[in-house]
Amino acid sequence: MRHLTKCNVTSIYKDVGRMIIANMEKLSSRELDHNHIREIMTIVIVKHGFLFQLVEYKWIRELLSYLNLDLKHVSRNTIVSDLWKFHLKMKEKLKHEMHQCHNRICLTSTSTQVGCICLM
Repeated sequence: MRHLTKCNVTSIYKDVGRMIIANMEKLSSRELDHNHIREIMTIVIVKHGFLFQLVEYKWIRELLSYLNLDLKHVSRNTIVSDLWKFHLKMKEKLKHEMHQCHNRICLTSTSTQVGCICLM
């Protein structure tokens, strides 16, 4: 018992049971970064042109719950909000990259491509 109070390894696990399972190398346990998962879901929706409702589909939720029971499910409104934040982040990144470029940049478009938005 005294070892548990002094051991630094146990601080990354929620409980000793998870640490033992992880150390047995049969199952690994780690804390979920819910923000990172939401960002990945946002990228999946944008890259593949899925509906925002994807995160509310029953079997998608079943799959994610099966992979990790600690996952917090989000609504499509949350994904829309995350998409907007992601868009602003990518916009700032693009501005920064363009500012760093010391050459001339020519942006052209045709009437068929007006309204086309590329986030990545």
